[in-house]
Amino acid sequence: MWAWGDNGSGQLGDGTFGSQNLPVQTAGSSENEPLDLIALSVVLPHIVAEGDGILVGKGAVILKEALKTDLVVTLTSSYPSEVSVPPHDDPAGQTSASFDLTVWDDTLVDGPQAIRVTAFALAMFQPGYHGDR
Repeated sequence: MWAWGDNGSGQLGDGTFGSQNLPVQTAGSSENEPLDLIALSVVLPHIVAEGDGILVGKGAVILKEALKTDLVVTLTSSYPSEVSVPPHDDPAGQTSASFDLTVWDDTLVDGPQAIRVTAFALAMFQPGYHGDR
């Protein structure tokens, strides 16, 4: 597989963090590096109020299965001036890890807003690796 474009979080999957103007081969797309997809989810409170401050442990990253190695997960908020999340979360071989999120008060009366928090992880595994199986 080949990809190009913004790559500030390593989302192209080529093992780098620099944007690419020309197509680059992504990790796991060659015969020697099989692509191993990991299912992960982000769980957040359904409703928060502006100015709630730091909500300790109220966010979570959930993995489909435990991994034998640490996995760095990059979290991003679609509206960081309203809700911010830590830049990385590390499930450390578990199926879930909680994180704090901060709900800011920007003093603007802007009503209800939908905010998306996304998770991204780039992991390299040896051929034949299948989690804890």
